[in-house]
Order: sequence, then structure tokens, then C-alpha cells
Amino acid sequence: MQRVFTSPLNRARQTAAIVFPDRALEVDERINNIDLGVWSAWPRRRSPPANRTLEQWRRAPEHMRFPGGETLETFTAAVAQFLLRVPAAAEERLGWSRTARCSK
Repeated sequence: MQRVFTSPLNRARQTAAIVFPDRALEVDERINNIDLGVWSAWPRRRSPPANRTLEQWRRAPEHMRFPGGETLETFTAAVAQFLLRVPAAAEERLGWSRTARCSK
């Protein structure tokens, strides 16, 4: 393994540093969590108040945007763009399928 990619999230960078202590980490914004917008500041122990957006997420997440955040489509497009960056040789070593990961 020559390259180690990680999300910019602290927990992802810390985990990658533990698993790959002798490798330089490449931080890439495209493999971050979905941007929950104003919901990101909501206390983790409490759910956001029931509202139309939350109900839409439960019924049809592909058709909603988090308040002040992003859509599922925007999020998956960013991840797909990242995955397209992964060299074909690395995919073969890891047994990944670019088609399976990037398809809707």
C-alpha cells in the first residue's frame, strides 16, 4: 500500500494514523460525512425536532436537502469523484469495483 486517504474528520485521521503509523496521510474533503448543515450543531444525544425535513429524509432521502447542508446526491457525487481518483492498480490489489461503488 503506497497511499493512505482519510477524511478530514479528527476521528478518521486519528484512526488512520494508528493503523498506518509509517505512512503519510492524504486528507480529502470528498470523503467526509454528509453535510448536515444546521443539524450538525444539534446535540448528539437528542434527535432534531420532528419536522417536514426529517420526515422527508425518512421517506425519500434522495429528494431532500439538510437545512443549510447538502443533498444526498451532492454527497454521493463527491465520494464518486474521489473514488475515480483511486488508481486502477490499487483497485485491483484491494479487489474493489469502481462500477459498484459509483453506481446509483
